[in-house]
Amino acid sequence: MRYTGMMKFLLTLILLTMSCAFSAAHAQFEPRDLTLEEQLGLSEEEEKPETPEYKKAEFIKRYYIRCLSNPTPALPSSAQETLCSCAALNMDADMTLPEIEGLFTPVPKSAAYRRKFMTEIYANCLKYPMRNFVLDDCLRNLAFRNEVKEYRQVCECTADTVGRYFNQMGTELMTHALDNDWDDPDPLMSIISKNTFGTLTSGYLRRCVQIHVFGLK
Repeated sequence: MRYTGMMKFLLTLILLTMSCAFSAAHAQFEPRDLTLEEQLGLSEEEEKPETPEYKKAEFIKRYYIRCLSNPTPALPSSAQETLCSCAALNMDADMTLPEIEGLFTPVPKSAAYRRKFMTEIYANCLKYPMRNFVLDDCLRNLAFRNEVKEYRQVCECTADTVGRYFNQMGTELMTHALDNDWDDPDPLMSIISKNTFGTLTSGYLRRCVQIHVFGLK
């Protein structure tokens, strides 16, 4: 009996001690003004207001995804990614929200906004992918690599020269391509497939061979 009484006493003492400890701990914290769902992260978040900056970022992200999803057939994937990234960055820097929104939603000035994008934003990015395109095409030419010991220097020289050409002429080339066919879904492919581009690249290649193979300056 004495043992049973002692156990009851100890149990009561433990419960009282725990109760005091929980009370003291509870007193240290302010009650949270949250529902159980909110505390567990089960409630839906409130929709944040769409600020102009948020809307602009969403439009640019939409363009970037579409650009990657509809590549120019001639470009390697790395060159396409470079082109899309450059255009997205320049769109953010040099176009207003109404101009960008007008690219996706028909408005009276949509044609002017698209022309601005293609000739001032997109065209100014062509130098990067076109350099990659020419370099990749040149390095993959096994016959050229077997014949020319200095093939890497020649290929890089040709690619760099093409890149500089598009840096200077990108806007003019894109404007001309759009003037010929405003509905052309891929004016860059139209530029690449023209005989003038092949002639231009061949001329730069010959000049780079003269420099790096024969030492003619």
